[in-house]
Amino acid sequence: MKKDIFDLTKRITKFKFYLGIATIIRTLKKVSATIIFLGVAWIIQQVSVSVHYILALIPIIIITSYLDRYISSTLALKMSAQLKLRTYEKFDAIAPSGLNDRVTTVITEDIDIFTEFCIETVVEWIATIITFLILAPLLVKSPLVFFFIIFIAMILIILPHRLVEPSDARRINLNRLFSKLDKLVIEGMLGKVYQPELEYLAKLDKVANNYDYYKYRIEQRPIALSNLYNFIANSALIVVLIICFFYRDVNTLYIFVVSFVILRSIQETLAKHSEYGAIFGASQRIMEILNLNLPVDYGTMSIDEEIFRLKFNEVSFGFNQPKLILNNMSFEIFPNEITAIVSPPNEDRVAIAKLMQRICNVDKGSIVINTTRVEDIALAELRKLVGWVSDDNYLFDGTIEENLRLARPDISFELMQLTAIRTGLDNFVQGLPQGYQTKIGQNGAMLSIGAKQRLALSQAIIFGTPILLVDETYIAHRVLKELKTNRTIIILASNLDSAKIADRIILLKEGKVQKVLTKQKPWR
Repeated sequence: MKKDIFDLTKRITKFKFYLGIATIIRTLKKVSATIIFLGVAWIIQQVSVSVHYILALIPIIIITSYLDRYISSTLALKMSAQLKLRTYEKFDAIAPSGLNDRVTTVITEDIDIFTEFCIETVVEWIATIITFLILAPLLVKSPLVFFFIIFIAMILIILPHRLVEPSDARRINLNRLFSKLDKLVIEGMLGKVYQPELEYLAKLDKVANNYDYYKYRIEQRPIALSNLYNFIANSALIVVLIICFFYRDVNTLYIFVVSFVILRSIQETLAKHSEYGAIFGASQRIMEILNLNLPVDYGTMSIDEEIFRLKFNEVSFGFNQPKLILNNMSFEIFPNEITAIVSPPNEDRVAIAKLMQRICNVDKGSIVINTTRVEDIALAELRKLVGWVSDDNYLFDGTIEENLRLARPDISFELMQLTAIRTGLDNFVQGLPQGYQTKIGQNGAMLSIGAKQRLALSQAIIFGTPILLVDETYIAHRVLKELKTNRTIIILASNLDSAKIADRIILLKEGKVQKVLTKQKPWR
């Protein structure tokens, strides 16, 4: 697990530089605060001395504190953006339409946990060690206090690492209970309960109570441990005070101040001790994503044409299950048209989306773009041809402009805005106080479903995708009609109301084509 942390830091450009800058500022903040405390101690001993020079040092603390917050947050955002871009590229290469909102949210949270760990916890540890080395000469003047502080520091440093394994074990147990609870709930929803109802409900209640109990224990554990660390550090400070009282001399007050600063720094660092298990888990999950192998690409061909026609030839597919989701299905999709594939079961539409992008391969039959089978097209070329437009598209916790530039980083703002006008996104953006610089939140949490889908459509247009797969469209019909020229637009819909805009409607039932409706054959 610790190896994952080191491997992950290697994926961040200029990581050592970022870490060094943050550490220097954090150390200056600690040292300047220490100088203030020592100055106050000196004034206490030299009552007649003016305090003006001490007051003059106070702005230094304010400035270094501000710089520490500003630089830490800025560097954390830079590191986070790098890792999110790398995971986005990996997701896009592996499963552009296969992203689960829960998966992307978890990975985004993991990246935030890891970057916060680097900029806060790691920097705090290094700055604390440097501060200790700077102040050590003062502590050496009292060998008893010096060795006592080192002893307490070792206890406070070693203890969290000894508690990481029990913390991980508790979290693993909690995950197992959640999986068990989740399985029971799903079985109940699907009607796969082969026992009396009261017995099933009693079992469900027992598992739910166990889950709540373990979750409560884990949530309370950081508070209890934090209180323990504070008790140890404060007790140590009292012992130092007693030692200083019995062995008092001209350096006594300085020694106490330095002891206070060092113990306080260790306390601040240990404030995140309870998150070590979460940090190890987060770094492991991120590395698993970054180390995922790309789908095997047997395709070598590219298509240089500008107009694209799709054909499903007796396609069967079942997600490696005995029961087929798509069963011997055949239909054609034409360019310069909007085609709606209507099927109430969501799994039918998901299967079609995955097959068209070759996230999965057909069990039988073939999917042909113009005259070339999808299997024969190089994956990189296929990604350029087929775009997925949904409210579940992966979005960064950045600005609207930053998310649009994911599709083409070098696009001019004028062309980007023109595209947003075409998709109807610009009307929404103009109503925001910060316009295109508005932060959209984690995975677009601040956007409505329609706004997320228009943003995804704008990305696809900027990227130049000629074949658009649109999931349950919330986009204005006028927009799609204007975009269909020289494009092939496919709407995956659960009902006919979502398909009213279509020039051609393909009705599916039990994985087969039931009927094909066109403008010439009205469906109303």
